[in-house]
Formats: sequence, C-alpha cells, structure tokens
Amino acid sequence: MPSTIKTHQAEAVLEAIYGHSKGWAHHDAWLPQESFLGRMCMMITEEFEKAKENFSMTTSDVTAEFLEDFDIQDCTGDKYSEVHLPIWRKVIIAATSSKTLEKNKKRTTDIGRAIITAQTLHLHSIHNAKLQTIFGLFAWVTGASKKMMEVLSHCSLSTSFPTTQGNIDTLANMSISSASEETHGPHGCVWDNVTLSSSDHVEQTSHMMSKAQSGTFPVIYWLHNVQH
Repeated sequence: MPSTIKTHQAEAVLEAIYGHSKGWAHHDAWLPQESFLGRMCMMITEEFEKAKENFSMTTSDVTAEFLEDFDIQDCTGDKYSEVHLPIWRKVIIAATSSKTLEKNKKRTTDIGRAIITAQTLHLHSIHNAKLQTIFGLFAWVTGASKKMMEVLSHCSLSTSFPTTQGNIDTLANMSISSASEETHGPHGCVWDNVTLSSSDHVEQTSHMMSKAQSGTFPVIYWLHNVQH
C-alpha cells in the first residue's frame, strides 16, 4: 500500500469492504487464512503474557485471606476477560455458544469459560496457579486420593500433590503464628470437640488425613473492646 495513504483512508476502505454484502468473501480470498490466524495467535499470546502478573502465585502467597476472598469470576470471568483478554474472550465465547444453548435458559457457560481460561493461563505458565491452588486445597480437604490430585494437576485444574502439601504447611504455620500473636493481647480460650470423617477412598499414606479423627482442641480468639 503506498505510504501516501493515511490511516483514516485505510479505515474507510476497510469499512466499505466489510459493509458490502460480499465484502467478507473478497476479504477471505485476498488475505491468506494462515496469515490471519497467525496474527490472531500472536495477539492472544500477547494478552496472556500481560495477564501473567495477575495470576502468578507461589506457596508463600497462599494466605487465609486469599482463600476467603477468591472469586473465579473476578479472576477469569467475562468481565475480567472483556478488559484484559478481549480477543481470547471472543474466541472462547464463539466456541462455547450454540443455538441450542441460547434456548436453554437453565444452563450457563460463564463458570465453565472462567475455568477453561484459568486452565489455559496455567498451561501458558505454571506460575499462573490461583485457581489450581484453590482446587488443590479443596481436593485435599474433601479426601481426594493422591492419584486423583495428580490427575487434576496434569489437567491443569490443581496444583500437584507435593505443592498442595506445601500450601497446607504454609497455612498451618500462619495459623499458629496468628494464634501466638493473639496471646499477647486480651484474648479468650475455649475448648471445642471435633469429629472428622473422610472418604472411604482416602489413601493411608504419610501426610494424609485419617479416615476418622476426633478430639478436643483449644480455640483462641481476640476479645474486642477490652482495655489492656
């Protein structure tokens, strides 16, 4: 294209082509599909590179506050993707939409798309592991076997079993540290009975919870509005 053609002129030409009834057919014939797809792939890769900073998570980043505040829709839902992953969002919506689905008002694909996006981010970089951290901890506390957790990990749905164990140790140490800090101020101590029963399929290996546990443990909590 001659360098004398300005941007607004090029835009006018493209608008005329796309506005014509046969414009897209001429466009597809003129522009090789490989070139178009190659450019799209480059743009999606750039989107995922920029998104890495929002999804990076290591064991040291896992906190009780993170677990309480996590919302997959805020992380990879349509609203987030519309701003940070616009091209990817259009692709995944096109791939997960159908005429049948439009008529089915009871079924939605929002959560499914958010999970697929989180999986793809993890495949892009193993450090993009916010959703995988949540799923790994959920699988562990609900009695999933080590093999099941490794399957989920290979599917980019969960952190690996050793990583999940490290996350649990981190959370346990934080809880102990928090309880220790509470004892330096006005606090109360009560006793609570607990009985835990897990799945019949829990593997009896090291670091795995027993099938049944019971006991009494102390609970320390901060006393509000107490002068000290």
